[in-house]
Amino acid sequence: MQNVDGPITLSPSDLHDYVECQRLTTLALEVARGERARPFLADEHAAARTRLQRRWCSSLSSSSSQPSKWSRPSG
Repeated sequence: MQNVDGPITLSPSDLHDYVECQRLTTLALEVARGERARPFLADEHAAARTRLQRRWCSSLSSSSSQPSKWSRPSG
């Protein structure tokens, strides 16, 4: 659901949401009108992803003592 310079535009998902839960549609409409702030949804997996990325980066740096050199192909 979007409000772009005037009328509110609905997507097929918005219509489906209305059939499933009219309260959800009411809340989304209030957000589109600027009457309510969009809710913050915490990313539950962000901390785990960060740990995995740090482990992966440290494994890359410990796997080789010399940095890789890349050259541009001629032509």
